[in-house]
Amino acid sequence: MKLVTHNDLIQVISKSSLFSGVPKREIVDIVGEPRRIYVPKGAFIFKEGDRANQLYLIEDGKIALEMSGDIRHDIPNEGILTTFTKNEFLCFQALIGRYKHSYSARALTTSICIEIDAEELRDNIEDNPRVGMSIYKKAVELLSMRFNIVADTLGYRLAG
Repeated sequence: MKLVTHNDLIQVISKSSLFSGVPKREIVDIVGEPRRIYVPKGAFIFKEGDRANQLYLIEDGKIALEMSGDIRHDIPNEGILTTFTKNEFLCFQALIGRYKHSYSARALTTSICIEIDAEELRDNIEDNPRVGMSIYKKAVELLSMRFNIVADTLGYRLAG
């Protein structure tokens, strides 16, 4: 297995929708020290109620966002709100501040993610507001799209 370098992780991050168009040297300054994590199928990256201290970029695999509670018992996987795959980010709320997760993230397949420390990211964004504004604008666009997907999913399930 090849040793993963900081530059390798920056290369992957630069291809994501959140950081597209941001020069690599600025990504290096903004993201700090990302790390690669391996998530076995069925394992949780985080659970409902955990602190949202990291952002996660999916490098490979499929992650489900799940909420506890009953939606409908007659639908398989009824707790799954949405799924994320390659080059998608989880945990945008960590960009804003310290929040607790209102959902859990579970690997549907063996997955590889890049974890970015949100506090370090926020501090670095404050030092580079031009790049930070670009990242926040993209985050809002991505959140809006994801919200619409989740709203459609819940509407479909509740309509029965």
